[in-house]
Amino acid sequence: MTYDSLGNVRVKTYAASRALPIEGVAVKIYGTDEYNKDTVVSLITDQNGITEEIALPAPSKIYSTSPGAPESPYSVYTFELAKEGFYSKVISNVPIFGGTN
Repeated sequence: MTYDSLGNVRVKTYAASRALPIEGVAVKIYGTDEYNKDTVVSLITDQNGITEEIALPAPSKIYSTSPGAPESPYSVYTFELAKEGFYSKVISNVPIFGGTN
């Protein structure tokens, strides 16, 4: 399978039941399957607790709209979030679909 498409993602970080944005969170995104294992992105959240939107390699959107497609319709990434004074968080198996935000 080739990852001939892109899926866009933006990370938002909050505390206190989403009442307070967390500025300065280091976000590391890396691919976890054989087709995107070389993808590594590092971002930092702004004063609103949000990173810039980035595009990540993903399979073509056609795989997610065709029943019985022979390949997975999405790529899989792991997100690591860290900031001093807060617990670190690892979010595994995040699906990214081509042509979506």
